Amino acid sequence: MEKSQLKTKKIIDFVGLPGAGKTTIARSVFDRLVADNYSVSTRQSLQGVQENKFRQIGYGLFFVVKHPFFVLKLLLLCIQSKIVSRFLYLLQAFISQYRVVNSNSEIALLDQGVINAALSCGGNVDVRRVFNLWMSLYDSGDYSIVFIDLQPKRALQRARTRESKGHFAERLKTDDVFELHERYLSNLEVFTERQFKYLSFHAIDGGKDIINNTKKVIGLIV
Repeated sequence: MEKSQLKTKKIIDFVGLPGAGKTTIARSVFDRLVADNYSVSTRQSLQGVQENKFRQIGYGLFFVVKHPFFVLKLLLLCIQSKIVSRFLYLLQAFISQYRVVNSNSEIALLDQGVINAALSCGGNVDVRRVFNLWMSLYDSGDYSIVFIDLQPKRALQRARTRESKGHFAERLKTDDVFELHERYLSNLEVFTERQFKYLSFHAIDGGKDIINNTKKVIGLIV
């Protein structure tokens, strides 16, 4: 594949339950795009680079100072959704995503984005409001967004065969994993209303499967 000039910046958001394969596919897509000379931004740990904690804190403070009303809106949303304890978790997700998207690159890859963070907080969160908060940070006309839904089969297999810790991981061990995924999909309706590109598939461990799914994702990007 030869490099072409992308008309708009592409934001690729991998959405799915913990263990569904978001990071595995995102890393494969990242490696392929970089090999084809596209400029790609993503979180540093996905690139195998250790994140500088002091730089993280500094950027977080910069974001809060630059967007104080946004921070207040997010806090209000958490209060109304009765998840005040998750406020810092969601704020960190917003800051991390903002940093990736606002970099000078043609493509931004998100495997631990705001939508995933909101969905993992529980049923009280209005994902539509979270998404609109996200879009309020950007001029939506400057971005082309692709959502990749990773179906729950791999997440269920991993949760049942590995030592899982935490309430959400324990829930994945039960048969309601498919109910959880349906809740993800019902919240993804907000994306289809905006006519964003969308792709859904199983991410199963294995070289050929990863290669095929990587090609599917890249086909939506370039």
